[in-house]
Amino acid sequence: MRRWKRWLAVLTAAVMLGGVGVQAQRAPRMRPGMAPRMEQFRQRMMERLRERLGATEEEWKVISPLLQDVLEKQRTVDRALMAVRMRMFMGERRGPAPQMRTPPSLPQEVQGLVRVLQNKNASPKEIKARLDAFRKWRAEQEKALKQAREKLRQVLTVRQEAQLVLLGILD
Repeated sequence: MRRWKRWLAVLTAAVMLGGVGVQAQRAPRMRPGMAPRMEQFRQRMMERLRERLGATEEEWKVISPLLQDVLEKQRTVDRALMAVRMRMFMGERRGPAPQMRTPPSLPQEVQGLVRVLQNKNASPKEIKARLDAFRKWRAEQEKALKQAREKLRQVLTVRQEAQLVLLGILD
């Protein structure tokens, strides 16, 4: 029962974090007909956000691009880490120490850290260098997210900001 709940949580997070928008580079890997459904899902979600925020048409024209920027920046790190976690958990079921294939869509810093960890003969110095590169990349992503959140916050009312804080979009 615990394993089932864990998988449900991972799946829910993947859908919520990765399913908000569709990147052009991801569309070819989807099943035929999936991209339009993802776009419809994204549009419905944005419409619900607009309703929840109580934004007028004019306000939404300003808020929407800033909100989409925040959501995309939020997903950048989450999507990369989710891909690694999913491969790790899927491998756990098959046996000890599986070799994870790192998809080319993952950032180089993530791929490098995964590869060096798969190498049982990697030196601590190599691991530290890859870990430092990953941390630097993650800090840059978090800085970009913080800036995008601040831009969005500047155009919101206090009520709208509170709604987005509750939804985990703003901090």
